[in-house]
Amino acid sequence: MNNEFKIHTEHFKERLTINRLSLFDIFKKMYPEKAKAYITPTDQNNAVRKIRNWQDGYAMPKTLNEMLALCELLNCDVDYLIGKQEYARKDNLNAMQKTGLEEITIEEISELSISEKHIIDAMFSRTNISFSFIGLIKKMLFYSHPQVKNNSHITLDKELTSKDDDYSNLEKSINTSEILEILSYRLGIEMNEIIKTLSNDKELSDEILLDYKNKYFSPHRKVLPVEELPKFNADGKIETVWAIGFIENKILDRLTEREEIGNHFDYHIKWLHNVSDFSTMMKEKRLSMSKDDYRVWLNEIERKTR
Repeated sequence: MNNEFKIHTEHFKERLTINRLSLFDIFKKMYPEKAKAYITPTDQNNAVRKIRNWQDGYAMPKTLNEMLALCELLNCDVDYLIGKQEYARKDNLNAMQKTGLEEITIEEISELSISEKHIIDAMFSRTNISFSFIGLIKKMLFYSHPQVKNNSHITLDKELTSKDDDYSNLEKSINTSEILEILSYRLGIEMNEIIKTLSNDKELSDEILLDYKNKYFSPHRKVLPVEELPKFNADGKIETVWAIGFIENKILDRLTEREEIGNHFDYHIKWLHNVSDFSTMMKEKRLSMSKDDYRVWLNEIERKTR
């Protein structure tokens, strides 16, 4: 790469945040084979030194292919990454100018699934829904404004209030209550109508069924071998020794699996960073605690690493 250019630090950091990437994520995706050797937090800090130098403007990717790969990961143009343009992608510019939306909004919409885009399309392109939905939000924002909120007064039909004291009392109650609570109730009614309209769209309903069925409701079966079946004592409670072994293995398998894929999790436990840390502490606690206390301790670790 040409040395007269350098990466724009703020643009780089912004793209990391928007794409929910860490420096190690960049390293791992650009150099997957090398990343396998970096397991501990210290290893990972050493691994990202090159990426951090790019971020801080001290160095640049050595080849054009590296630069293009970096921009693909960050979902931005090269000119944006080196500070020559203020918007991340040139192809977003027309959409920004036409819609008046922020670039980040356009990018977030582009990342949605087909069914999610279909919902947005339905909510904002079909007159009977979009006018109701947008109008209602505008009313809520209007009535929540301090200048309006403190001077609002709702008057019911005079013919009703003059004939019935209950209506007159209702009018007083309405005006002594929070105006936004009334509008929130109306929002619920309006949203119910919007959902009804959307649910009549068979194409949309089928898209969502397929999307969520694949994502959240995949059927699965597992036949437990004898050694995995819980053991019970005479009181019908799970045996402590069996439970301890089960929880230990559960935590060990969880930590091992995460290390193998190169993910580092902050468990908010000062001493726990990897499988080795847990194994060491596990041996110490086994010797120093009663079985019941040790089981309680394991359950807490299991919860925090879940």
